[in-house]
Amino acid sequence: MSSVRLQDIEMLHLLWLLPALACLFVYAARQRRRALYELVHPEMLKKVAVTTSPAKRAWKAVLVIFSMVFLVLALARPVWNLKATTIKQQGRDVVFLLDVSKSMLAEDLTPNRLERAKLAILDCIARLQGDRVALVAFSGSATIRCPLTLDYTFFRMMVDDISIDSVSRGGTMLGDALRTLLDQVFDDQAKQYKDIILITDGGDQESFPVEAAQAAGERGIRLIVIGLGDEKEGSRIPILDSQGRKTFLKHNGREVWTKLDASTLRKMADATPGGKYLPVATGAIDLGEVYMKLVAAAEKKELEEKTIKRYEEKFQIFLTAALLLLVIEALFSEQRRNNGNRKQPLIKAALLLMMFSFAAPLPVRSASIASLVESGNKEYEAGKYDHALDLYDKALEKEPEAPYILFNRGAALYKKGDFDGARSLFTKAGQSSSDQDFLAANKYNMGNAAFRRAEQDLPNNPQKALEGFRHSVDFYRQALDLDANLQAAGQNLEAARFGIQQALEKIEERQQRAKMEQQAEDNIADALQNLIARQQEAATKTGKLAENGEQGSASEEEAAQHGIRRDTKNLQQKMAKTENTAQEDLHNRLDQAKEYIDNAVTDQLRAEKNLQAGNYNTAQPLQENAALDLQKALDALRGKESREKRKAEKSGQKQQGENDRAQSQEAAATTQQVEPPQEDHGRLQQAEMMPSMTARDILNEEKRNQLQRQRTQGLGYQEVDKDW
Repeated sequence: MSSVRLQDIEMLHLLWLLPALACLFVYAARQRRRALYELVHPEMLKKVAVTTSPAKRAWKAVLVIFSMVFLVLALARPVWNLKATTIKQQGRDVVFLLDVSKSMLAEDLTPNRLERAKLAILDCIARLQGDRVALVAFSGSATIRCPLTLDYTFFRMMVDDISIDSVSRGGTMLGDALRTLLDQVFDDQAKQYKDIILITDGGDQESFPVEAAQAAGERGIRLIVIGLGDEKEGSRIPILDSQGRKTFLKHNGREVWTKLDASTLRKMADATPGGKYLPVATGAIDLGEVYMKLVAAAEKKELEEKTIKRYEEKFQIFLTAALLLLVIEALFSEQRRNNGNRKQPLIKAALLLMMFSFAAPLPVRSASIASLVESGNKEYEAGKYDHALDLYDKALEKEPEAPYILFNRGAALYKKGDFDGARSLFTKAGQSSSDQDFLAANKYNMGNAAFRRAEQDLPNNPQKALEGFRHSVDFYRQALDLDANLQAAGQNLEAARFGIQQALEKIEERQQRAKMEQQAEDNIADALQNLIARQQEAATKTGKLAENGEQGSASEEEAAQHGIRRDTKNLQQKMAKTENTAQEDLHNRLDQAKEYIDNAVTDQLRAEKNLQAGNYNTAQPLQENAALDLQKALDALRGKESREKRKAEKSGQKQQGENDRAQSQEAAATTQQVEPPQEDHGRLQQAEMMPSMTARDILNEEKRNQLQRQRTQGLGYQEVDKDW
């Protein structure tokens, strides 16, 4: 037998209570003797002494004390016999080879090809079954963003962080990316159990990709190719110009259109054993389902082997000894002759056995924490969530890491609509528990919180809503992995996927609206620039008339000014129509520009009248003012005026901050510094809580509701808010 260890050695402090217990027995014996002498006549003492035995009473006290010793030792959790347990993990090596060239920004998939590819990868990761994964990004060159790992959290971070800037060199070199992957990611120890999932739109630039795929096939590596993009018409590549406006990539003055190169990709897949080419084009794909059919179902290798050393728990021995001593004490009579009720010791022993049968598996509980949690649960069930939160907070002060209290507090926050706070608490609760049923309910509620938050974000921030729906999908899948019978999670999973589609449609709608608004803004800006040039030209000609005193061309200048004023008013009407349907930013900029255009029209009308009267010296300044107002309108439309205002405000705030700091330093020099008092919190009693069943109750209720809906409505899609 190896050395004995105590897992909860602090429990031995309870042994300090045993001397007090012994003193209590001695005090009770003395009080009993004193009362006996006061109440019983001396002649009767001999008869009492015949029926009772002080020695037996002392032995009963000794049995109780020793049973308490064994009970404390059981609570200290003694262990010995260190044993080694070997755990083997099997799986495959899966590398995601992701194209991050500029062509992946094409918007023939919503929101673009690259974002759709990242969404598919994250969807696949949620269904991995112990496989090692790696991430390689490529365009003109390749870079390893994540080596082969079982740390899926780190992998997700790397996928979220990827963009077209992840690789410094542009272009698309499929062959070079494959060769880099083969040299730096895979080893040659095993000729199988390896998969490459290539996600690209093709368009290779003479890097011999088919030959590279053949080299991978010779090493027993399978290539699964996901082809993204329109194969027939193609799509333009959006970029931002120096002013932040959306334009499209051009080469030699012509817009670049990118198409899916299906032929090359199909040849690459066919060059590897068991390779597959999946032409997604502009449709949708469930990469998680592809993984389950092609990768998870394939033969696996032994990835790693872990040896865990564990001690055998031996608290049962000491607990049994304590129980046995208490049973003996109950059966042991303190009377010399057993003339009393023979059934009493047996009843007492039976009650002790029942008590220990319930209490043996449980550690010491804190009645105060249990009562707080139960009271909080009652308030929760009554819909008084603020009161429930107060009670849960008091319980958490004594047991901050208790998972059931954290879960219940998160449920109360969820009911109040604080979905972010609820999700945070659910996350913390999951880190503090290893119970599979509890974790399944916890993941389910995390999915609910993420879904509800995404619903709130959907109208105004569809991009954030998209992330929320994606997270809810992950949580629902994890809940189903822990409890396959959790049907509510399965139906909410479908609702979350529908939410993803809604978010993508919202994003696409916003992009289309932004595109239309950008076109309208560009048209208005072009018209303003034309009017500014014409107005400046008219002012120059009027100035020459004023200098030379010419009269012949006055009618032409008058007609030109009239035409400028007419076109300016037509532009005003066009801006008013655009403003009615514009979003807030463009609406505000149009509103600022209209004020300057109104001033310009006033000056144009006055200039026109002065030209009719031959007052050239008066007309020219009015025309110049009109041109200046039109330029201000153009600046307001482009946001230049707002940027200058923000810059001025920021400068003023900075100066005000410096003044405030100077004043506070001056005040500090004349103020006496007072040290804050030191708080003495004392010691909190360390105790565990009684387990609250609120989490389990919620889950069971959801299952009952689900079955009831199926009986009344039949199987099929269920509205998500029926499952919360």
